[in-house]
Amino acid sequence: MSTNLLASKMKQQVSETERRRLQIRWLVAVLACLLTSSGTTAGIETLRPLDHEDYDRWQTISQESVSPDGRWAMYVLQSGAVDSDPTLIVRSIESAQQFIAPCGSQGQFSYDSRFAVYLLNPENQLLKQMERDDVAEDQRPVSNLQVLDLRSGRDVTIPRVKSFQIPEKAGGWVAMHLHPTRDPQPVEDTAVENQEVYQVTPEGLRRPPK
Repeated sequence: MSTNLLASKMKQQVSETERRRLQIRWLVAVLACLLTSSGTTAGIETLRPLDHEDYDRWQTISQESVSPDGRWAMYVLQSGAVDSDPTLIVRSIESAQQFIAPCGSQGQFSYDSRFAVYLLNPENQLLKQMERDDVAEDQRPVSNLQVLDLRSGRDVTIPRVKSFQIPEKAGGWVAMHLHPTRDPQPVEDTAVENQEVYQVTPEGLRRPPK
C-alpha cells in the first residue's frame, strides 16, 4: 500500500471519529436542554395560587425616617396578618447595630440625632380580647412613650402618653399629650403662674433649674 493511500485512509478515520464526537456532543447538549425544559415545566406545574396564609407572611415597611446626621434609619415593620402588631426598628447605617421595639410606632429623631422617641402601643390581640370581655375602656392598657438614647442604648419609658411632639431645631425636649387618668380629681378654677417644663435625659425626666 502506498504512503499516499495510507495517509488518506488515516485521514478518513480521523474525520469519522471527529464527526462521531461532534454528534455525541450535540446529542448530550440536546438531552440536557430537554431535561432542563422538562424540569422547568414540572416546576411551573407545581406552583400553587397564593392564599391568605401567604399574604399574612408578607412584611411591609412604613414610617421610614433618617436621623438628621444621616447615621440612623428608623422604620416600622408589620406583617399582613389580621391584628398583627407593628415592630419599630432603629438601625445604624454605618454598622449592624440596631434597636427593636415591639409594638412601637410613630418614631421621631431628636434634632441632635441623639435620641429616638416613639410610642409603645398595647398588643392588638389583647385589646380585642378585652373588648370581647366587655372590659371598661378606662381599665384597658394605653400607649406609653419611650425615649431611646442612641449613644448608650438606654431607654426611658413614660407611661400613659397619647401623642408627642419634639422640636424641629432643638434637642433634648419633648411635648407630651397624656391619656386621662383613671381616677381624675376635681379641677378647681385656679390661676397658673408658671408652666411646668421638663427636660428628657437618659436618667429620666428632669425639671431644669429656674
